[in-house]
Amino acid sequence: MTNTKIVEVRQLLIEFSHLSARQKSLFLDTLNHFMFASPQRRQQIMREWQKIPASTATARTQVESTM
Repeated sequence: MTNTKIVEVRQLLIEFSHLSARQKSLFLDTLNHFMFASPQRRQQIMREWQKIPASTATARTQVESTM
């Protein structure tokens, strides 16, 4: 892993630590769903995630719909 990626992962972990318990639970549920999906389903989930604007109020609903 490059130094840039390590910094990005650390930043993600810092941001995760600031989430509420509910938000952490949603994130972990989504990650778990992704990790146990078939390779084809993972590709589909990633395409769906790429369509979601990063800073919209509806993003959470869109992420939940991929579960």
